[in-house]
Amino acid sequence: MFFREAKVVPVITSSTSLEIDTYVFINNPDDDMHNQKGTFKGHYQHVDGIIHSLIVLEGSNKNFYTLPHTLKRVKD
Repeated sequence: MFFREAKVVPVITSSTSLEIDTYVFINNPDDDMHNQKGTFKGHYQHVDGIIHSLIVLEGSNKNFYTLPHTLKRVKD
């Protein structure tokens, strides 16, 4: 018998997911970019296959890639 393998990928993300142009900060105490704020621009797959989030840093307007779980929404 032949069996096919299937990869299960969630279609709907949780309601806490970030939307494009959301104001966020980096919450990673082990990183020197901890507490830096910027604008979320989306998730991208890196060449090594790992998903990274792109933010444009406040003030410098530089692009910065970080892991998605390190981003938190800035509360209004």
